Amino acid sequence: MSLYSLLGQAALFLPAVVRITCIFIVAPFFGTRSVPIQAKIGLSCLIALMVLPQLHSPTTALENNWLMLILVLVKEALTGLVIGFIGSLLFYSLQVAGQILDLQIGLSFANVVDPQSGTSAPLLGNFYTILAMMLFIGIGGDGAIISAIFESFRVIPIGTNLKELALLSLVVKAVTAIVIIGLKLAMPVVTALFLTDVALAIISKIVPQMNVFVLGLPLKIGIGFMILAVGLPAVVYVFRLMFQTLFQYMDMAIRTLGG
Repeated sequence: MSLYSLLGQAALFLPAVVRITCIFIVAPFFGTRSVPIQAKIGLSCLIALMVLPQLHSPTTALENNWLMLILVLVKEALTGLVIGFIGSLLFYSLQVAGQILDLQIGLSFANVVDPQSGTSAPLLGNFYTILAMMLFIGIGGDGAIISAIFESFRVIPIGTNLKELALLSLVVKAVTAIVIIGLKLAMPVVTALFLTDVALAIISKIVPQMNVFVLGLPLKIGIGFMILAVGLPAVVYVFRLMFQTLFQYMDMAIRTLGG
């Protein structure tokens, strides 16, 4: 193989590695701290080698134009971040739902460290995130992410111009859909606790001597956990619907980026 051919292959291999690595940085499971950065880079290089024979660039020879190569690397990084971000929207919405539940139940003061991201997270949001991650791996979500990477190289050639307006509209729709599902996930508990607050307000009017503030906190925690335990099978079903929606929007994002 000639030096010119080697440079041409390297000019396609490097953008491919950048796109895959950016996907792995923010994608669910692969973007967690439990996956070492060395493993992410190694897996990115391995997948890039697997897709290298079918890669082609719509631009002129990148190996002779360093400015164009840098521009292509930036485009590939943005492409990977968008695909990975849409893939991780579900887990962001679970943090929002957990924050709402913690605030309503009275656990907002008991934030814990999320082992997946290493940041402070609401208690129930952390529980939902771990449960969703287990289900995600159980149904083969990690394999779906890798399949989406291969599909992205088939639909989106190296150096494809980004369609900002269409992509922005799709991201807004995806965020809206996932957040609405997350709010629906928290709605039964929120409704029950609202009725509990109404009942406590009525009791405080009927029996002024009773300290409803002392009674309210353990009562709301007990009712909240009871509803969570009873509705856990339904939560798993909702997670499955959320994963289906998530994969649909990932596919839509890839096709939008590819025109």
